[in-house]
Amino acid sequence: MKNNNVSRITTIIGLIFELLTAVSMAIISRILLNLPQGIVDVIKAENLPAAQETLMFDALNLLGIIVAFLAVVSFLAFLVNQYLFRRLLRGDFNVTTSKNVLLYQAIWGGINIAFNTIVGVLYLISGIYGLNTMSDASHK
Repeated sequence: MKNNNVSRITTIIGLIFELLTAVSMAIISRILLNLPQGIVDVIKAENLPAAQETLMFDALNLLGIIVAFLAVVSFLAFLVNQYLFRRLLRGDFNVTTSKNVLLYQAIWGGINIAFNTIVGVLYLISGIYGLNTMSDASHK
């Protein structure tokens, strides 16, 4: 896969976007879990009944916890993908392992379309294009 520029470029861009997604989610969760005073003031200025105000803050806190969990999962997925795809791009794998990693990349791209469309499309392109290129090379 060393000479496959389309797959190489889309993989690298996908990894960058995957890292940016994890970092963005971490920042958003931090904001949600530690609401800035300005946001607290806006919510309190709405003069909501105490029960609704408490519910609003509890919902924002729960949302922060969910986003923090997703940030951790995204970062772990990034680490695994970075390890696999970097080795794939360097040509460290044999043909069979390379095909398996490209298949994983295409499947992960398909799953990612639901959550992170840009990364999903990039990984799908890279995985499928890489698999097709390897198949064409093995038929020659």
